Amino acid sequence: MFEADWAQDTARGEVMHLLRLKKLLEDTPIGLNGYAKLLDMNNKTLYNKLTGKSHFTYPEYLKLRELFPDRNIDYLLTAEQDSA
Repeated sequence: MFEADWAQDTARGEVMHLLRLKKLLEDTPIGLNGYAKLLDMNNKTLYNKLTGKSHFTYPEYLKLRELFPDRNIDYLLTAEQDSA
């Protein structure tokens, strides 16, 4: 689902600001779909948050801190810099 959404947005020429959190979630065993469930949201909502179309709420922020106590959540919620 996420890859299809990415392709559609890129085809429309939209600039994507991927949060660093996306890479972390993708690289874990439960992946993006699993984290969407843990955060009590659907896949599309998580996708929108990870691409900057919408923002995480404070309760979601707190849940992320709970899920990743050893990570700097503020850093993970910033956009990756484009190396181009």
